[in-house]
Amino acid sequence: MPHTRKWSIAAIVFSFILIVIFSYFQLRAPDQKLDFIQVKKGDIKQTVMVTGLIIPSSTSQIKSPISGQVSKLLTQEGMQVKKSQPLIILKPQLLPEELAKQLDTLNQAKATLINAKAHYNRSARLLEKKMIAPDNAAQDKKDYLIAQSGYEAAKQQLELLQQGQTTIAGKLIDNRISSPINGTILKRNVGVGDSIVPVTQSQSGTVLFQIANLNKMIFKGMVSQIDIGKLAKNMPATLEVTALPKLRLKGKVSNIAVQISSPAAQDQSSNSSNDIFSNSQTSVQNGFEIIIDHFHLPQNILLRSGYQATATIYTKERHNVLIIPLRVLHYDKDKTYVLVEQAQSKEPKKVFVKIGATDLQNAELIRGLNLKDKILSP
Repeated sequence: MPHTRKWSIAAIVFSFILIVIFSYFQLRAPDQKLDFIQVKKGDIKQTVMVTGLIIPSSTSQIKSPISGQVSKLLTQEGMQVKKSQPLIILKPQLLPEELAKQLDTLNQAKATLINAKAHYNRSARLLEKKMIAPDNAAQDKKDYLIAQSGYEAAKQQLELLQQGQTTIAGKLIDNRISSPINGTILKRNVGVGDSIVPVTQSQSGTVLFQIANLNKMIFKGMVSQIDIGKLAKNMPATLEVTALPKLRLKGKVSNIAVQISSPAAQDQSSNSSNDIFSNSQTSVQNGFEIIIDHFHLPQNILLRSGYQATATIYTKERHNVLIIPLRVLHYDKDKTYVLVEQAQSKEPKKVFVKIGATDLQNAELIRGLNLKDKILSP
């Protein structure tokens, strides 16, 4: 028993010595190797990122000059239409008081015409007998022609109200509403049976269709107050369309708003031709509106109105300049420095540098170091 006990104590002591030796070698840290990177040449591109929408450069709102009800739809959303192509047929919707008023106007015009014709015929007979001055006869003829024109206009107006069509100066005016431009129907706002309010001097009228030329698209986005001062017209930009991830469009900044656009201002302008953008959600709610265009679209690609896109605007570019990573920069109050490798010492040397343009990763090195100098990397 004592012999066994001695062996147990010896084993414990031996194990303890092994643990101490192992811990010593494990905890002894080797000399740490410093990581250095070289100064090199490259490009610096300062950018501003803007989110927005692809929309037509202009949109036409189609309205009707006459009131009525939608009788037949000749086109649908997404259809391409040509100028003067009929879009919709209206059925006249005439109120009794409107009919009575127009009939009264026609009767008055008819009475005026009858009276003027009688005066004209009388003047013509008297002029043949040289019993009236030529000037008086000419005035009676003029009054007759004016009365005749007024009667025709009143009759045409009544036909337009009752039948939905008439002929004025040899041109057919009917209840077919046609497209004023070549383009694509973006939106149809009415259906069969809907009542139509005509456009007049006192009322805006019902918007029947929105039509735009999708061959002339622009990017419209919002820029924050922080970034707007960095932008200028004709700056190059690259567009990335969310729905077409492989597509990259090159364009230029063509317009920069001089007044901030708030949500309230957007609500007031929601009836504008580009209300697709006014009713959308952007990352900047109180910003300045910018437009990017002059981009060339491949023939086999269709940009749809309302596509979300991100624009990268290049505000400053430096090519083939000395660059160093942003992560190696250190700051001492208002000065910038880096830690540079020394040939005769293991400790890096503190060197103050002057930095120019920067992007998300690198900085332009203006003064302080030379090409291939080695800088300590954290």
